[in-house]
Amino acid sequence: MCENENSGTLYWESGPARVCITTCDPTLAQSAIDRAINDLEAFRVKCQELSILFDIIDCGTELWLNQNKSYLEEHPNNVYSFGTQFPNYPQSRGQSTTKSIVMKRLLELLKPNGEGANLVANLFVVSLYHLWEDEYRVYIKKSLSLYDKNLIKCDLMGDIGEVRNDIVHNRAEIKPATVDKLTMLPLIWPIEPGRLLITSPMLHALMEQINAIRIKVETPSSP
Repeated sequence: MCENENSGTLYWESGPARVCITTCDPTLAQSAIDRAINDLEAFRVKCQELSILFDIIDCGTELWLNQNKSYLEEHPNNVYSFGTQFPNYPQSRGQSTTKSIVMKRLLELLKPNGEGANLVANLFVVSLYHLWEDEYRVYIKKSLSLYDKNLIKCDLMGDIGEVRNDIVHNRAEIKPATVDKLTMLPLIWPIEPGRLLITSPMLHALMEQINAIRIKVETPSSP
């Protein structure tokens, strides 16, 4: 079907969530649209899996910190080592200390919604975008027999792509020009120029919209 939709509107606010495809192209068969809907639902499932892994990492970090925080705080200038062997033991391949960190620095990294959590969240956003751009957008293109995946538009994933570029190429510093391009993320994220800090509530809000993700298929011209 064809719908007139304004950019910068939420996909989901409450109630049951469903993915949606809108198009004005009369040549698209319903069977092709149904296949594309299945692809979009598969993308949603994959995003949920990534989000669940992030939540488990977040919970595991909190659990580990609760178990070790007192010791780290008591010895802030000592070094904490990780690996299969203590550093003062004989080292050999497969039985070695592979990394060490000063304990006060480790505490800084593991603060709730701190530097470490933000790094993992950035990796989540980057992975999410490549999952869309390099896999499921291509699957949808094939299901709809389109010659160009750029005919498939998604405001949310377009915004994620802009943010992904600043994460990868600008050390997670959001440029003013990037904010100006965003249409949907500002509705769910307090995003502004400067250092990007992605919190757990922000990822929760993102998944709410992905669960009801909506794409628009433009009418193709001759290739």
